[in-house]
Amino acid sequence: MARTIQISDLDFKDIKKNIIAYMKNDPTFVDYDFEASGLNTLMDILSYNTHYTSYYLNMVANEMFLDTARLRENVVSRAKMLGYESKSNIAPNAVVSLVIEKTGPLESESSTVLVNSEFKFTATLDGVSYNFSPEIPRSVPILSSNVDDDGVTVTTRYFLGDLVLVQGDPVTEFFVVDTTNPNQRFILSNANADTTTISVTVREDLTTDEFTEFKRPTDTMDLTDVSNSFFVQEVESGLYEVFFGDGVLGTAVESGNLITVEYLTTDGAASNGIAKINSNNTNSEFKITEIKTVNKVFGGSNKETTDSIKFYAPRTFEGQNRAVTVRDYKTIIPKIYTQASSVNVWGGEDNEPPQFGRVFISIKPNDGSFLTDFEKTSIQNKLKTDYSILTILPEIIDPNFTKLIVTTNVKYDNEATILGEDELKTIVLNSINNFSDTFMNEFDNYFRYSNFVSSIDSSNDAITNNTTTVDLQIEKKITLNARSQYVYQFNNQISPMSISSTGFKVMNSNNLLYIEDVNQTDLKFYYMDSNGKKVYVTNVSGTIDHKKGTLTLNDLTITELENNSSLLKIKITPKDQDIFPRRNQILVIDPQEVTINMMADTDDYNNNYDITTQSVSIIRR
Repeated sequence: MARTIQISDLDFKDIKKNIIAYMKNDPTFVDYDFEASGLNTLMDILSYNTHYTSYYLNMVANEMFLDTARLRENVVSRAKMLGYESKSNIAPNAVVSLVIEKTGPLESESSTVLVNSEFKFTATLDGVSYNFSPEIPRSVPILSSNVDDDGVTVTTRYFLGDLVLVQGDPVTEFFVVDTTNPNQRFILSNANADTTTISVTVREDLTTDEFTEFKRPTDTMDLTDVSNSFFVQEVESGLYEVFFGDGVLGTAVESGNLITVEYLTTDGAASNGIAKINSNNTNSEFKITEIKTVNKVFGGSNKETTDSIKFYAPRTFEGQNRAVTVRDYKTIIPKIYTQASSVNVWGGEDNEPPQFGRVFISIKPNDGSFLTDFEKTSIQNKLKTDYSILTILPEIIDPNFTKLIVTTNVKYDNEATILGEDELKTIVLNSINNFSDTFMNEFDNYFRYSNFVSSIDSSNDAITNNTTTVDLQIEKKITLNARSQYVYQFNNQISPMSISSTGFKVMNSNNLLYIEDVNQTDLKFYYMDSNGKKVYVTNVSGTIDHKKGTLTLNDLTITELENNSSLLKIKITPKDQDIFPRRNQILVIDPQEVTINMMADTDDYNNNYDITTQSVSIIRR
C-alpha cells in the first residue's frame, strides 16, 4: 500500500491525525496504540514543529505584500516601493498677536525687535503643558515710544499681529561620516520627530565653520550629481533615517564630513484646539505685556497608522502626486491637512451655479466644524504650488450642516421589561446617537429612513414599534445690519406648504417676520398681530425651488433675530423619507433636536385589537 501524508491540513490536531494515519499504513504499526505510548509524545513534538513552521512561513509570506503585511516596518517598506513616504508626527501651529515692551536708556532704543527661538511660549490642556516657539524669526515694528520724566529712559512698545507659533522642542544631532564603515547609518534618536522640520548642514570636517546646506528634494527627476539633497525614510522601531545621494542622484558625503541635523520633536495632535497661549519668555530685556490668540492651535497630527499607509500608498501612486481628478484631490488633501475628518471634492461644472475652471473642496476638521481663514489659505496655497495644474483654481468652502429634526413616538410593552419609561427613553436616544455617529456626520453619507426606524425598534426587546417623522433644518449665521442674499440649499425635494422659520426683523420694521411657502415659486413673509393673525408684508421677497430644494432670501438687511440669536433657522419637510446630501452638505442629528414620546402598549390597546377582523393564512409543512 502506498504511504502518503496530507499536507494541506495545517492545524495541530489535523497534522497529528495525518501522521498517525501515515504510520498505520506501515505493517509494523498497524495494531499499535498511539494514544498510550511514548511515541505519542514524539508525534506531538513533530505536529507542533510542523504547525509552528507552517504558521511562520504563512506570516512571512503575508509580510511580503502591502495588503497583508502587519508589521509596521514591512508596511512602510512595501509602501516605499510605490514611492510613498509615511507621515511622521506633524507639529501644530497657532497664530498670536503680541505686544513687547522694552525699557532702557534712550540711546538703546531700536526701531524693531527680532522675535526668534529665544522667545518661548506654553499652552496647557488637561493638565499637560506644551511648548511653542516662533516658526520663523520675525521682525517686530514699534507701536509706541514714551520718554520718562527723567529724559534719559524710554519705554518702547512693539506690536506684531500674526506671529505663527509651532509646538515642539528643538533637537540638534551630529554625525561624523565614515565611508569605511559599510553599515554606518544616520538614524535620528526621536520617534516623535516631525520630519517636515528637518534641516541638514554639512561641514567639510570638525574644524571648519563653513557649511553647505542640503535641501530635501520635492522631485527626484530634477536631481543631478551636484544637487545638495538629503532624503528621509522611516526605519525600524519607528525611527527616521537621514541619507544622502550616491554622486549620481545627489551629492555624496565624504569621510570626515560633519553632518548637523536640526528638527522638532512634537506631541502631534495632542494640543490641537487649545485657544489660550501664554508667554514663557526668559529674555530680561524684552517683556511680553500682551498676547492674544488669533488662531487656536491647529494642524497637528500623529504618526500615520499602518491602515492609513495601506489605504493611501496605492492611491498616491495612482495620482503621482498630481491633482487632476477628484480622486486625486481626495487623496492629497489629508496629506496637506492631516486634521481632515472628512473631505468632499467636486468640479466647477457640477457646482450650483456652474463655475468652470475651478475645483471646489469642502473639509470637515477633526476639531470643530469649520476651517479658519488661515487654514483655508494655507491649504489653497499648498495645492496651487505643489499639486494643481495651472488652469484649475482650488476653492475651499465651508460644509453645509443640515440638521435632521427627529420626532418619534415609540410604543413599548410595559409588561416585558422592568425598566421605567425614562430609562427606555434614554436607550432610544442612545440608539439614535449611535446611528448618527455610524452612518452620518460625513460627506456623502445618506440617511436611510427604514434603517433608522429599525435601529429604534431593535434598541430594546420591549419596544414594539415606532412612528417617526424627520424634518430638515439649516441654520445660517447672520451679520446684522448688512445687506445680503441668503441661500438655503437642502438639496432634496421639499414638500409644499411645509416651510417654517425663526423670527427676524428687517430695516424699517419692528415686527418679527416669519417665512412660509404659498406656491411653487415664491416665499411669503408675515408677522403675527395682536390677535394672533398673520399679516403679510411685501417689502421682503424670496424664492423657492421645491424640486431642487433651494430657498433664496433676496437682499435682506436683518437688524435683529428672535431671542437675540445669531442664527436664522429654516425648517422644511422633505418629500422623500430618504435624505441624500450633495456637494458640501453633511447630515447631522442634534440630540437637542430629538423629540421622543414613549407610549406603553397597555391592555386597553390590546383589548381593542380584534383579531377576528384579520386575515390569517395557515401553511402546513
